[in-house]
Amino acid sequence: MDTVNAAMSRLSVAVQRRDEEAARSVDRIAELHQDLNTLVRQLKHRARTETASPWPLSGSSRLSVP
Repeated sequence: MDTVNAAMSRLSVAVQRRDEEAARSVDRIAELHQDLNTLVRQLKHRARTETASPWPLSGSSRLSVP
């Protein structure tokens, strides 16, 4: 019976370690996801500002082209 108890104890420790490792992996994935979202926002902002026309295209300040 001691052998069974020792095996169960080792198994319990192994499962706990696996659960802790899985939790760290989930946390890391969440960090990477947040970083990716930040980069996407920055790229979208850069794309808008770099491709924006220097002339307003709406309202009373619209340029008229003959």
